[in-house]
Amino acid sequence: MNFSFRQRHPELFGGGEKGDSDRNFWVPLHKLFAGTECIQGLDLSLSLTAHHLNEKLRRVHLELQRRGQDTGWGEPDISQPPFQFAEEIAEWMPESEVGPGWLSPIPHEALIAAAFYQGKPLTFAVPPQPANPWAPSYLIESINGFRPAPEYVHVRQRLRQDGSFEDLNDQPDVASAANQGNYSAQHYLDFTGDGWIEANCPELATDIPRNIPAYSIVTAPDFYPNCDQRELLEWWLQRVPRRLRDRIWQPHP
Repeated sequence: MNFSFRQRHPELFGGGEKGDSDRNFWVPLHKLFAGTECIQGLDLSLSLTAHHLNEKLRRVHLELQRRGQDTGWGEPDISQPPFQFAEEIAEWMPESEVGPGWLSPIPHEALIAAAFYQGKPLTFAVPPQPANPWAPSYLIESINGFRPAPEYVHVRQRLRQDGSFEDLNDQPDVASAANQGNYSAQHYLDFTGDGWIEANCPELATDIPRNIPAYSIVTAPDFYPNCDQRELLEWWLQRVPRRLRDRIWQPHP
């Protein structure tokens, strides 16, 4: 836990972006820990609170409806699990086993799971998308670089009239089948989420009344832990031939 202040020091973050000289950054100033040895004259007690939310399915329906598509679901349903949920994402590890302050993702049998609502498989009406170049997933395009919902939605498990599901991966042209839409597809969810972690220290509350939680995110596993985002960006800018750069990703990093 860090007691931090605002100052312009983009060089501390390993470089910077255009306009960083006009931005403020939070910079670590003092590490806090419980007891009498952290700050002279004080016996600190610390507590941590965390909250994470997964609202991917809710955002899919809100955005498609905003674009004039009827997904078959609306309020108040899309404010209920599994459209959004805060359980089964992360939890504090036992302090007696690993020490204080360890927040861990909750293990699940698989990275994704079929979504159920009110005891039935959760499906949604897939709109047609004939010009989708990224089929066989449904593409929700960004708006001026802003993404109000997940970019891709899985639509390859088509609901049959008898209640069973057809795997469109078995189709000779799965992309065309998905782009035609006009069918119900099984929703899937993962157990990621974003939210915040807050540190509370009563002994400092009077001298430092402003307490700002830290942003926190629980993501899918990183299968390339030795290659981070900055290295990927540097490789793309410095080593990839210019004629190939625009062909690697749809939006630039």
